Amino acid sequence: MKKTCMLVLFLLFFLSSVAYADTFEDDFDDLSHVDTEQTDALVDTAKSWIQLPLRPLPNALALNQYVGKGYAVAQEDGVAFYSYDEAAGKAAELSSLKINVSNPLAVSLFQEEMGAFVLLPTGDIKYFEMGGTGFVENPSLSVLGTKQVVSITSTDTGAGKQLFTLDEKGHVQGYVSTGTETVPIPTMSLDTGLSDPVAISAVPNRDMDFVVTSKTGAVYYAFDGADYLPIQMVTGLSGVVSSQVDESGNLLTAVKDKVHVHLQMDDGSLADATAILGQSSVSNPYSVSLNSNVYEYGVLTGDGTVKYYESAGGSAVENTAMTMTGLTLTKWHETPRKYTSLPIRIGYPVDVIRLYTEEQNDPNTTITYEISTDGGSSYVPITAGDWTDVTPGDTLVFRAHFSTTERQYTPRLKKIILEYGQISIGELTATKQYLPGPSQKVPLPTTQFPIYERSSGQVEFTVKTTGAVQQVVATYSDGSTQSLVPVGSPSNEQNTWFGWYVLPITANTGDAIGVNLVATRRTSLKTLEQSPFIVVDGTIQSKLKIRLVR
Repeated sequence: MKKTCMLVLFLLFFLSSVAYADTFEDDFDDLSHVDTEQTDALVDTAKSWIQLPLRPLPNALALNQYVGKGYAVAQEDGVAFYSYDEAAGKAAELSSLKINVSNPLAVSLFQEEMGAFVLLPTGDIKYFEMGGTGFVENPSLSVLGTKQVVSITSTDTGAGKQLFTLDEKGHVQGYVSTGTETVPIPTMSLDTGLSDPVAISAVPNRDMDFVVTSKTGAVYYAFDGADYLPIQMVTGLSGVVSSQVDESGNLLTAVKDKVHVHLQMDDGSLADATAILGQSSVSNPYSVSLNSNVYEYGVLTGDGTVKYYESAGGSAVENTAMTMTGLTLTKWHETPRKYTSLPIRIGYPVDVIRLYTEEQNDPNTTITYEISTDGGSSYVPITAGDWTDVTPGDTLVFRAHFSTTERQYTPRLKKIILEYGQISIGELTATKQYLPGPSQKVPLPTTQFPIYERSSGQVEFTVKTTGAVQQVVATYSDGSTQSLVPVGSPSNEQNTWFGWYVLPITANTGDAIGVNLVATRRTSLKTLEQSPFIVVDGTIQSKLKIRLVR
């Protein structure tokens, strides 16, 4: 009967004990918890997730005059060419000219002949020229195995085709086609020192001169026959994504929401002509390209739209007949990137944390996590689903790192839940006794001690813990020990533990029993001591005598 009662009591505790930890969660439908200054991953509040940002492709658009007025676009299934169709009264694709490659990142055309350099995700820059039925690769003029190239540009000075590359570290490398191969030229190698390079543009008819833009400005590099001399062109821009220069040194740049035009003056300075020739409202530009000068240019936007502008009445006006929409652009993600939360201020020193996440990841992508308890001064790795011991602190900062080995793909973080707590033990409660002594006046359950119990009797009790405690051990003053039974899952941040003590039949009235309870989680522990815990108050024989007399 005693064992049945104990089982019933245990089940009642188990069914009624629901442990709730302190939590922080974010599903990224707004920026209220995002440290925007420390986050360079894309927090897409419309889709409620975080991912790697797509990198604008500064040379995905190239205007040309191959078949009348037109342009080429590097997109997911190849480089497609579009030209004005007089019969239709609008631009149309020239399917016979398509260069069939996968996920091209950039295209640079030669206007005097139908030839093109195309940058591929592998780092290869392949050269295509017009054959009998369309574009075919000329492997002898291709450049293979470049690393981290973000922009290409080319020109033909008459001495051979020239190709310039700009990589993520700001290094420029020039190549010259000899007719049978394209080779690097040592004198055309330059470290710009720019930490945020965006695009390179060869200056037409200026031999080996070029312009490099960063996110904030542009520098003209003039070759003096031995070295490159940098000349600052423009400063004070913000968020440059693409640029191109014409032979007069006029500069076209696209930033996050507009297109700038700067004109070269007679004194060598540049004048901002954006109000006249630029565009003050362009949504998400990816690439810009000139026809022959800044008075005629195209803009490719991130939603796959090409807009074409021409000078009319002293300003740049969109030629809607040349508009193309619905293009599927190559996806090329920035990597690695990180998300950082704003500080989460807690009213006590947290020493254990558990992370839950909801992810939607493409192949070959990863997200790793870190947590800080000191407001972001130091971090430790944290794995989703596991309790992690942390240095006690009351200001949490959560950080996630996003990366991919194939830049067409991205990981996505859709939700985080942080459970956190501090290891503690308390609320020792006597829940049941079997042979109450005469001095036991307080009904159970109770937190008032000692409990007066006759010899051979039994006292059942519970104790509560926080901080994802893994074990609670009771050590009694008679030297015996007991591992308490968790009522809830041992993985709960908060839990209730069940124990019992059976008094020896030989215990004497007045004997006192103390208990020391130790809650542990790996190397962390907390103790709770109660003395006296139980006092022997009579014997089982005296209980029997009372019943016999009655």
